[in-house]
This record gives sequence, C-alpha cells and structure tokens, in this order.
Amino acid sequence: MKKFEKIGFLGMDYRRNIKTLPEVRGPLTDLLIGLMEISWGIQYQLEVDTMDLVMIHSATLYARILNSIQASHLLAVYGLGAQSSNQCRAALECLFQLAAINKKRELFDGLMLADIRDTRTYLERYQAQLSKNNKVSQSRIEVLKQKTAKLNERINQLEAMNIQKLSKIENIAKEADMQSWYELLYRALSRGTHSSLISLQEHLQISEDSNITHFTNEPNFEDFFSNTYCCLKVLSRAIEEVYVTVKEIPPTVLADYNKQLEALKFDE
Repeated sequence: MKKFEKIGFLGMDYRRNIKTLPEVRGPLTDLLIGLMEISWGIQYQLEVDTMDLVMIHSATLYARILNSIQASHLLAVYGLGAQSSNQCRAALECLFQLAAINKKRELFDGLMLADIRDTRTYLERYQAQLSKNNKVSQSRIEVLKQKTAKLNERINQLEAMNIQKLSKIENIAKEADMQSWYELLYRALSRGTHSSLISLQEHLQISEDSNITHFTNEPNFEDFFSNTYCCLKVLSRAIEEVYVTVKEIPPTVLADYNKQLEALKFDE
C-alpha cells in the first residue's frame, strides 16, 4: 500500500511539527491520529457495488468525511481553530446524510432532488445576471435556458413520485436520529462558519475587566482538544455507518478506540 493510501495528507513534515508543539500533544491527539490512519485504509477495502447509486453516494460521503477530518486536524495543529471547526462541521454534514440514508434508502431521492433544485436556482440567477450584460451573446443565454428546461423536466418527474423533500441540515439530522448531535455539536461548530461575535473574539485581546487591549491574529489552540474530541466522535461514527452501508461488521479495533476515548472522560 502506498504511503498516501495509508495515512492520506498526514505527511512526515506534519509528524515532526506536531512533536514540537506542546499545545497539541496528548492522548486525544494520539488517538485521533491512530483512528485516522485506520479509517483511511478502510476506504480502499470496501466492497462497493458500482451499480448501486445509493451505495456509491454513501462511499463518497465517507471519503469526504475523511478529508474533512484530516483537514480539521491539520488546521488545528497550526492554530487555525475556527477553520478547524469549519472542517469538522463539514464532516458532520456528510455524516448526517450517511446515517440518514442507512436508515431509509429512499431519502437519497430527496437529496438528489434538492441538489437538482439548487443547480436550477444557480443557473437561473446566472442567466439573469448575464442578461444584463450587453456583451454576452444571446446564444450563450439560450444554452443556459435549455439546461434549465431539462432540469425542470427532471424536477417535475421526481416531484410526481412524491419524493420526501430534504433540504435543511436539521431535517437530515432528524432522519438520521442524530438530533442531539445537531443541537449540541453542529450548532457549536457553526459559530466560526457564520463569524459569530463569540468566534471573532479570538482576534481580540480582552483583559480581565472586559476591556479590549489590542488586536491579535496569532495561532489559537484554545479549542484544540474540543475540536479533536469532536473529530474523534464524527470519525468513529462514520466508520460504523459505512460498514452498515456495505452490510459488513466494523473491525474490532474500532471498539478498542471507542473504549479508549470513553476512558479519557473528556468533558463534552
């Protein structure tokens, strides 16, 4: 197995760097690195039916989760806390889909319908914008109209099938029976994504009497271990779910990692 297929984006430079940063060393970090290596290799071992669109979609969701978790960890190691949270949040969105589809395969049709609608909306707005530009040829606009018309036909066909509509992440989380993950984890991770006032305070040095002393933009490791814990929870659940997809039993080593995580008794 090639090195990249074994550990992904976690190269040797990263490993040397992590040993020099006391803010990121610890059992949680070691646990996440080990689980990332195991989860990365799993994707190349999955028996995916290439004729099963739902299974293919689930496998690609798993791959995206792995990328997002690795990105989250790498960003966290370099002190980019808010950006690390963004990537963990992205992984969680994929996990909601993966778990929801495992519970009800027909939800894939609703996700597909939502995606086609989003594409149509983009084309309509792009077309409207181009129509204001006199330099854009009419033939180019006609091509967009034809593409939009084909999408409308497909949407009408799907809607005639009374497909369950799924657009909001919260609804997908409910279908996955992961509402608590949405309320307690996803919402917290979203603060950096939406640049909430709380998340933006990492760029300010605030004194004990609540006065702003100066502006700062230095590496921030304040949420490193909470982000690491979130990554572990998401990654562990993703491994379980992808094995549900392919109807196989997860490796026993996953249970060992979950026991180690529980033993650390991190304050959720």
